[in-house]
Amino acid sequence: MDTYDFPEYKDWGVVAVKLLQGVLYSDEDKSDWGTLDRCRDELQKFFARIGLMLIISESEGYAYLRQVEEDDSVGDMKYHNIPRLFRRSRLSYEATMICILLRQRLHEFDERLSNLDDERCAVEEDELFEDWKKLIPNMPDDKKIKNKFDTAMNRLKEIKFIKQIGEIAGRWEVRRIVKARLSLENMENLLQQLQEEYSKVSDQSTVEEENG
Repeated sequence: MDTYDFPEYKDWGVVAVKLLQGVLYSDEDKSDWGTLDRCRDELQKFFARIGLMLIISESEGYAYLRQVEEDDSVGDMKYHNIPRLFRRSRLSYEATMICILLRQRLHEFDERLSNLDDERCAVEEDELFEDWKKLIPNMPDDKKIKNKFDTAMNRLKEIKFIKQIGEIAGRWEVRRIVKARLSLENMENLLQQLQEEYSKVSDQSTVEEENG
């Protein structure tokens, strides 16, 4: 067996791997979040070497990685020549429409947050489905449209945009990474654009995700 001289072990290596796998939330693992906060400089330098930016929102409680883009000011322009580690992909039309509804719900929730006991923005799946159906034109088959909705919800759960609340299915928490992926300013134009183009291309979408 070949031998390899590993450097000194650093506990932030675990956090680095989890960030490469997706979004890291402060409320899911306080130990990892503490390591992230304590070793922020080391992690930022580590990821910068491979063309990634570490984005941390302490107020919203999430952290994620973003590929360096051409318009980012990074000092040495050679960083723009590093091959992409994350594959750029687009969510389906159906998933994007759910994202728009989730972003609206999150905005409404934040507007009245001071009057609420629970800091989690919760949505009922049945209500979300009924609102979502209104945005999907030319689909009379209830079974087919429910299957598309379920597929889209599973995808959003997979990329940690939503999280099931408790053990009973049908109640979801809107995760705050949605705010980073879809701004209020772009939402209205995005909705109009998608509805206009859906009749031409059923899988049209403009909410992007990055996958390792």
